[in-house]
Amino acid sequence: MVAFKNYLTVAAFLSALILPPCQAETQSVKETMDAVVARLYDTLSEEELFSLNEDKIQSILTPEERESLATQHVTFEVNVPVVVSVMHHKDQPTLPFWLPESGFKKTEMTVANDENRVYDVWQKEFQPGPVQLGINGFDKHRQHYFVSVGPL
Repeated sequence: MVAFKNYLTVAAFLSALILPPCQAETQSVKETMDAVVARLYDTLSEEELFSLNEDKIQSILTPEERESLATQHVTFEVNVPVVVSVMHHKDQPTLPFWLPESGFKKTEMTVANDENRVYDVWQKEFQPGPVQLGINGFDKHRQHYFVSVGPL
């Protein structure tokens, strides 16, 4: 019996060395929002739900939820060094929380469309690999940001 226990111990040790480490996968935005909304309905009164604002919602998020909402809304891969430009609607009252936090810098440039909607341009350089962008925000602003990508 002792030999069998020693065998199991050695097998477990070798498995830990050989097998790749497990990494927790970041939840999708849908999974995250479903969990957050369910938690809000379970813990807040109707009055508290109607009085929610950006700051209150952000204070309720776990670090994992915040990470998901900051990185899983728009994702793509680039195979060369690029500059990613995020055009953010100037009239949106609250800037997406992840935009400055993830290293994007506001430029002096703006973009306007034929409906006279003006967008500020935020930029960040990326090396080859994943580009992960977050949600537009928690408010009901309908003009979503849009993205352009160009080589460095």
